Amino acid sequence: MNNVVKLVCLGAVMATSTISISANAGVIGVFGASTGNAVSIASAQGHTIEVISDFSNLGIYDVVWGLNGRNDAHSSQLSTYSAGIESYVMHGGVLMYHDRFVTSGENFIPGASNFSFTRNTSSNIDLAQASGVAGSSINDLTLDGGSSSNHGYVLESSIDQAYTAIFDNGVDGQLVDFSYEYGLGDVYYSSIPLDYYLGGANPVSFSTLYTPQVVDYSISLAQANNGFSPATVSEPESIAIFALSLLGLGARRFKKRV
Repeated sequence: MNNVVKLVCLGAVMATSTISISANAGVIGVFGASTGNAVSIASAQGHTIEVISDFSNLGIYDVVWGLNGRNDAHSSQLSTYSAGIESYVMHGGVLMYHDRFVTSGENFIPGASNFSFTRNTSSNIDLAQASGVAGSSINDLTLDGGSSSNHGYVLESSIDQAYTAIFDNGVDGQLVDFSYEYGLGDVYYSSIPLDYYLGGANPVSFSTLYTPQVVDYSISLAQANNGFSPATVSEPESIAIFALSLLGLGARRFKKRV
């Protein structure tokens, strides 16, 4: 197999540390652990967010966000409603899943049946792309030093969908965070135990920098799927979202060729 690199460039806007980008307001449904803290952060960004009470009606959400707070299994909601969640993504929705367990993710996460998941806790998180998909406010040190910063990785060479590599664990090809296309929608997968950090644990950069950015990035994916403008420029010195490529900053996407 060879990797084919696809450059996504939808405009000609250049980013610097003084420019910030924020997604247009979206609608988010969240499930799992630390949902109250997740609601507070996303609401402060102007998004509408609620804890999901009806998994038969996921189509009302731009993004479905799962926070797995278990180290011994996947979220019960993900396993119980896996068919409905997969259908939601296939029809254009975005699933964002922050995963403590990691093991056997291929059995539960939409479109990931061939991915290789490995549970391996680490305190290191680096940008997976030299171009800095995560924006100027996050670098190779920003998310280091957690206990643990991540709980494992997906082997990049196993990904057989078009994807965007965002973070690795310091080893090339061992992805901690990435998004990929599935059907008409997208999945954002992360092995960061975000429920733990949303509860106030250090480093606070997980809740103050990472979380607002990943929320906006996922909303931007959903809005792009629906044909809406994915991002707007906001005030200087604020937070730049991961989806810089959506405004023409050239994030790389990859697709397998057999």
